Amino acid sequence: MKKKKKRTRPIRIRQSEAAGMIPGSIVHIGQKKVDQATMELFDYSAEDVKWYQTLDLEECVSKLNDKQTVTWLNVNGIHDISLLQGIGNQFNLHSLTLEDIANTSQRPKIEMHDNYMFFTLKMLEFDREQKEVVSEQVSFVLSDSVLISFQEKEGDVFTSVRERIMEAKGRVRTKNSDYLLYALVDVIIDHYFFIIEAIGDQLEYLEEGVLDDPSPETLEEIQRLKKELRDIRKAVFPLREGINSILRGESRYINQNIFKYYRDLYDHTISVIETVETHKEQLSSVKDLYLSSLSNKMNNIMKVLTIMASIFIPLTFVSGIYGMNFANIPELNWEHGYLYFWGLIITLTILMILLFKKQKWL
Repeated sequence: MKKKKKRTRPIRIRQSEAAGMIPGSIVHIGQKKVDQATMELFDYSAEDVKWYQTLDLEECVSKLNDKQTVTWLNVNGIHDISLLQGIGNQFNLHSLTLEDIANTSQRPKIEMHDNYMFFTLKMLEFDREQKEVVSEQVSFVLSDSVLISFQEKEGDVFTSVRERIMEAKGRVRTKNSDYLLYALVDVIIDHYFFIIEAIGDQLEYLEEGVLDDPSPETLEEIQRLKKELRDIRKAVFPLREGINSILRGESRYINQNIFKYYRDLYDHTISVIETVETHKEQLSSVKDLYLSSLSNKMNNIMKVLTIMASIFIPLTFVSGIYGMNFANIPELNWEHGYLYFWGLIITLTILMILLFKKQKWL
């Protein structure tokens, strides 16, 4: 197993650096992942769809006049505080909401406000090259016919939803913004399954490696997977409670007619949580197996060394006798004494080996 090269950590602003600020102060907490923030806008109905890319805020506002359509505004790059403030002013978003959007260490949650619902969660992807889980915070602001999504960078898991909107596949073009929110969150949760399946494959490979040849790299891999499962658990557990609050009817922006879809989200979330717990137990078993294999390996080494030492004990005894500095040792004057000595040594060695085999120590 090859050791991964150490990578330099990107510069990121930590939560502690914002300590003591006035509540509602918009400060970007986390890593700046794009140089410049960009926006795209979908405006659609059952009959038509318009897709605008690389817009500025004024252009976006000019596209929001038609209340008969559903509008999805996607913002890539939450480090641009002036852009967040402009969007907040346009859509009357609370300063605490904007603060949460800019804080990438935010816990997944759902908050109900007078004129919108705020939903933030983690979008996870699996980097197959580095074999690690990459996390990105995604926040949604849902109102009657507008959905705004905030991402840290360009590139996401929403490609299939965009295609469904553009090609009028499925129900998304015939439903309101609350269904669009469901579709986007559903894709995010579906990718959780891809990640835990990839981790499951690594666990199986790791288990085989532990049985064949336990090594320090194996322990490093166990610790890495343990961290990734912990991160997935932190992303999914609060999400369950948030979706459950929707099902309790706490948001007027989610129509009860589509509750069945959100119940499906809840079921998927529970399934992810159960699989994560199963993988955690499996990882603990792999770690125990690693320690047992390492102990057995050490025991085998000690057994071989002990047997070798046991074989040499009588040989050392014999050679010690004939190595004593006494003039009157009868065998020293024998013509073939040297050959007799080696014959005795070889005979003792063979007898010891046969005895160990009989006792099944070898």
